[in-house]
Amino acid sequence: MTTFLDQAGVTHVLDWVGEGHYPEIADFIEEARLKGVSRKISHTAPISGLTKDSRLFLVHPRAAIRNADQLATPAGFRCPCGHGHTAQQGCIG
Repeated sequence: MTTFLDQAGVTHVLDWVGEGHYPEIADFIEEARLKGVSRKISHTAPISGLTKDSRLFLVHPRAAIRNADQLATPAGFRCPCGHGHTAQQGCIG
């Protein structure tokens, strides 16, 4: 788990979903749809900057979007790391 600041100064969480428990991203999505998402974190995790505006971004090794260049850019999209990446470039901070 790691945290990052977006351009608006909001701290978000970036966490890994492992293939060991979820071989395919669809396995995780289905479980999350049925049971919700809950993450166990260390008591030393850097969570002090989290607010009601914070979001959890999950990464899975098989969750690549292969047609990102064909997708529309969401209204108001800003690169979360502040480097000016487009939505289609897939920057996650």
